Amino acid sequence: MKASLKSLLFLFAVSMLLTGCQTGPKPQQIVFLKNPQLLQHYKFVPVNKVWKKPGFDLRNYDKVIVTSVITSKQLKQNELEKLNLTSVLGMEKEELMSFAKYTENAFKRAIQKDRRLSLATKPGPHTLVLRLALVKVVPGKPLFGIVRHVPIPAGNASFII
Repeated sequence: MKASLKSLLFLFAVSMLLTGCQTGPKPQQIVFLKNPQLLQHYKFVPVNKVWKKPGFDLRNYDKVIVTSVITSKQLKQNELEKLNLTSVLGMEKEELMSFAKYTENAFKRAIQKDRRLSLATKPGPHTLVLRLALVKVVPGKPLFGIVRHVPIPAGNASFII
């Protein structure tokens, strides 16, 4: 019985550590642009903030160059964000590069499907250059879902967290 009580107390302590009430630190500033204060939210763009050149009109362009996704501007992860399988296995860099390549290819596929735009490899007239940066990538934590459903033996009864 002492072992089951110890395991119950251990799981309770772990769950308390994972569910803190303290507010997080202020978000870090993105340093992708020289002047990050120029980033704005536009209703027609499905991301948080973007920079758009004043007077820009997409109708003046019919070709797009998609550059490699920048991964060197990653914001620092907090301790809970670091708690995942890729960190434990030391595969953060490989996973980040794989996700960056996936993102680049997804944009290329979307442009290929668009009837108005085509992909280009060299700069020229009526050609846009799309630069993307991944600044905050946090791998999922599928193991937490499994732990929630592990029964904890306690005498004649079992508890599910």
